[in-house]
This record gives sequence, C-alpha cells and structure tokens, in this order.
Amino acid sequence: MSTFRLQFPPFPFPPSPISITPFSIFEPRGYVRVRTPDGDTIEVDAFAHLPTLKIDTEEEAMRKKKEKKKRRCAGRCVDENGKLVSWWEEWEMGEEQRGLSFDPVKGMSYRDRLYLAADDFRVGRTWPAQGVRPIWDRFRLYIGLLSSMPMYSRIKVHGDNVTVPYEEVDLEEDTPRAHQTYTRTHVNTLEQGSQPSKTTLPDFDDPTGLERIRLDAFITAISKGTKIFLSSYLRETGLIWTEPNLFVAPMLLKFFLKFLKRTGVFWDSEEKMRQEVEDAVKFAEKAVVELPVTARLGRAVPGEVERGFVGLWGKKCTGLSMTAMFEADDSLSSATEENFGMDAVVVIAKEDDSWIEPPSPVLFQILGPTTLPLAYTTVIVETGTRRVREVVMPHSSFIGRTGLPMGLGLVAVLEEGGREVGKKHSLEEALETKFAMVILEPWVSSEDEVVDESEVGRPTVVCTFCTVPVSSVVDCSSTGMDSGEEVDWNRVASKGMELSVAQCPHIHTHNPYTDMVNVLVALENVELFREGMGVCGTWVQLRRIENIHPVAIVEKRSGNKREQEYWYIEGLTAVLPSFHTDGDGVLGGDLEGEFGSEEGGDEDG
Repeated sequence: MSTFRLQFPPFPFPPSPISITPFSIFEPRGYVRVRTPDGDTIEVDAFAHLPTLKIDTEEEAMRKKKEKKKRRCAGRCVDENGKLVSWWEEWEMGEEQRGLSFDPVKGMSYRDRLYLAADDFRVGRTWPAQGVRPIWDRFRLYIGLLSSMPMYSRIKVHGDNVTVPYEEVDLEEDTPRAHQTYTRTHVNTLEQGSQPSKTTLPDFDDPTGLERIRLDAFITAISKGTKIFLSSYLRETGLIWTEPNLFVAPMLLKFFLKFLKRTGVFWDSEEKMRQEVEDAVKFAEKAVVELPVTARLGRAVPGEVERGFVGLWGKKCTGLSMTAMFEADDSLSSATEENFGMDAVVVIAKEDDSWIEPPSPVLFQILGPTTLPLAYTTVIVETGTRRVREVVMPHSSFIGRTGLPMGLGLVAVLEEGGREVGKKHSLEEALETKFAMVILEPWVSSEDEVVDESEVGRPTVVCTFCTVPVSSVVDCSSTGMDSGEEVDWNRVASKGMELSVAQCPHIHTHNPYTDMVNVLVALENVELFREGMGVCGTWVQLRRIENIHPVAIVEKRSGNKREQEYWYIEGLTAVLPSFHTDGDGVLGGDLEGEFGSEEGGDEDG
C-alpha cells in the first residue's frame, strides 16, 4: 500500500481560476437578512451568502445547561407539546434497543446469566431521581443478587487515563440508541457502591449461602417469586405503605421480566422455565392494575354508606364467637359441641355501646324515609378474608329474594318472576336498586387450607342476635310464627346471662368456607372491587326480624324462593391482589439483610 506524506508549508497553489484572498487585505462585510423562497427571513454572511450560526445568549445557555442536567434522570423530559414524559414512557421509547453486554452461551450457569442481565438492565437506562432505584435494589436483595442494600455516588468517566468531571459528561451521547446485542451502553449516571463494612456482591460459591439459596429458588419458580414479591413481601417490608411503590414495583418488574424474555437470557432452557417467565410477566402486568387499586379501596371503604349501617346497629365485633371449624362437606343440621370438636366458649352478653356516632345522612339520602332499622337486625358477623367473585349492578326491575345467591343465575331468577308483590318488599326493592351488590366467596374452602401465619388467617364467626336482651326482641305473635310453637327460652341470652357457642342456634347456619356473602356497596365504589381481589375485614349479616326465631332462623318460603339476607362491610383491615401469595420461607419474610439503607436516586433530584 502506497503512502503519501504531505507537509505544509509550502502550501499548494489553488486550482485555476480560484483565488484565495489574503487575510491582510480581507475586509469583513458583516451579515445581512434575506428572505427565502418560503417567505422566512434568515441571517446570512454578506460575503459568502451562507446562513450564519446563532450564538446562544447567556440566558439561553443557562437554560440549556439546566435541561441537560435534568436529562440525567428519567421522567424530567417534555414532549413536543410541553407535557412531562413519565419515566416508564421514556423507558418504553428505547426499550427494544437495549440488549445484553454478554453472550448467554450454552453451558453458562443461569445464576451468572441472571446476575449479568440484571446489571445490564441497571446500567442500560436512565433512572428517575427518586422512588424507583430503591425498589430495584429491594428486588435484587430479595432474589439474592445483592447481599446488602447498596449506596450510590456520582460516576467517574475515564478516557485516555483522564478523569472527566461529572458535570462535564455529555449525556446526550450516552442516551439509549440502536446497538448490537452484547455491546454495553452505559446510561446509568450513578455508580453503585457498598455501605461501610459491608459488601453488595453475593457469594454464589457457597452452596449454603443465603444469596445462592434465594437465587436458586427464584430461578426454579420465577412466577411464584414474582407473586410473592408483589404481594406478601411488599407488605412484610412495609413498602406498601408508600403508595407510589404500589405502581413502581410492578411496573419495574414488568420491564425487567420483559427484558429477560426479549434478550433470550434463558433461550436454551426447558419450555417450563420459559413459560415461568411468560407467567411472571402476566402477573406483573396484572399487579400494575390491581396494586394501586388496593390503596384506593382501603381509603374508600368503609365510607359514608358503611358508616351509616354501623350507625344504625353499632359495632358488631363483640358477641358470641367461635373460630370457624367447618369442613366443606360438614352437615350443619345440628349445633352441638361434639359436631365441632371444640370446647364451649362462654361469653357474657353485653349492653350495646352508647358511644357510637350517629348514622350517616348519606344512607337516608339514598334510601329516603325507610323502615330498615325497624324491619332488619344483625345476626351473623364474620371476620376473615374473602375474594371478589362478582359485582352485580342495580337492575331496573326488582330481582327479589331467591334461594340463589344474588348475582348467580340472575337470568333464571328474572324468568321465574323474582318480584314478590306486597308493600313489605318495597324495602328490599330499595336496597337492591339503590346499591350495588358485591358477591364475596371464601378465600379458603376448608380448614386444611388455613395457614396461621398467613395474612389470610382463619375466619371467625360471631352471633350478635343472642346477645340482644329478650325484651328488645319483637313478640312471637308479631313474627308470624305459630303461637303454639314451643320456645326454649333458656337458650336465649339475656342481660348478665352466660351462653355457650354450642348453644347458639344461629351461629351454625353460616359456613364461612362455603357460603357466599352478598355485600351492599355504594355505586361510586363499585369499580374498586376487581374480580379475584381479596378483602380482609368484617361482614355483618342483616335479616328480617320477623323471620328470626330466638332459637333458630325461620326461612319463609314461597314456592322455591326464600328470604334473601344482606350484608354490609363494617371494616376492612387489608386489601389483597388476586395473586396474593405468602412467602415460602426462602423468598419473602423478615430475613437477614432485608432491612437496610435505601440510598439511591440522583443527588440532583
């Protein structure tokens, strides 16, 4: 290959007929403004007639410097309309262009692949100033990719052995762009470090090490690990009490799991493992919708309507109670201690609490003048966790009370002519047309499924009717019962009288493991009850006083129809996503290293 060496001076002569004006005789002519064919006015050089470059004013230069500084963190840019672009929208724009800095060749362990892929996910994007990075670190700690929570400092960019100050790093050149897989793009502007006297690096060589055990458990069941993190782990670590975390956590995991799927980190794995990643992505997408709703539902319920019911009948968390010991196939015909395999629980009937707030006026604004507190009383109270099965909106025609739970087989009910003629049914019509009804099914279907340490817990059933003094119960003659019917008044509680659970004739008519609960809710809260989600709280049953015998519940039937009970929510203690999963002792739980500094985010933020 031939090479030419050029050395100046002497300078070569310009080609003919071009002449170069010496600088000594050059005369500047300034600039002029001309109009383009499009009608725009531009500034050009008066000598060469070329457009000039605009020099920023001091104010414009300062503004650009601030905008450049903002671009160090995601979620600070604006679109062409001046609208702030959220961090997840900014990530989504360049997500398809982000890849791996390594080749996940066959024979490379899944631990190493996941560790390197998580590092590429971290450094390959601009992170928001606050709120997202601590969740990411929590997740890495949870699955064993970290041994302790890290700290962050400003990154130092090295080039030709020269350290470039952080303020001088041109981040426009480091923004995500199309690149070949296995080529690292370092967009993250904070350098990860460890806390004093701690290390963040996991020890995968020790088979008994906590990090290796956690990571192996996550790789074995990625979808289960995702469900645990987005449900019980967030609750146990207290992350759910910061409401933005309920959106950040599932959105962050959705990006990471899709990153694993798109880049083929487990490309040579069995079909089962690839399906695990697919399922984990679906659970993360579902969590993006459901987790924020859990906070909204917890704030909205109990609301004015629920407080109105409580104002009419008072708090019902006291009375004759028993921890439910039913099995799904148990017979509920008899109520003896032997059938339930438990000792008698003795509770003294108490006076009603006079320190209660007055009924909410909203309840009467909805129902109007009503005889509800005169016609209905509370009987069964259940405390436990149930799942939303269905939401039934008010119908234009009164459905009425049938042997089927509300919301189940409604077409058949309507065809049978559910409405019963009579003035006494106008109250039920008002309830079923003014309120929506949420059908709650049991979260667990038998005693065997109950885990004492679980958030779900064991349901508890309470009978409040037997704590009401006999004198305050309507007379037998007004109940419509046969006056000749023999009543065992010794089984009815009165003031200062003790009554065992096994003697209560009403408490065994409700099985919390099989029976549905039809809860009346305000129309504005209907959208918060998502199908499959769990609610832990207290549900109070309402029944017509005329159909309650002091020693039993008398069901008035008309053909194949029976009286329909209603329930209301007295209080909620927890709202769970539909995929709620308890920790298995390896993933999730208050383990060593779970709690630490949440250092993270951009110092500029």
